Amino acid sequence: MARFYTVGHASRSAEDVRRRVARGHDVVDVFGPDRADEHELTRFAEVRDGRVVYPADDAAST
Repeated sequence: MARFYTVGHASRSAEDVRRRVARGHDVVDVFGPDRADEHELTRFAEVRDGRVVYPADDAAST
């Protein structure tokens, strides 16, 4: 699986990062020469059918 790197969050749109995480790609956020963290979704986000969904998404679709 490919590993994707972001420099800050401006280099890739947030939606692109979420899409890559949902598809199982490793995404690393690079904050500087001494700091790079594995990207994590918001704690209440869920991956369903390869998409990131949030509780508000569920309420809107019902």
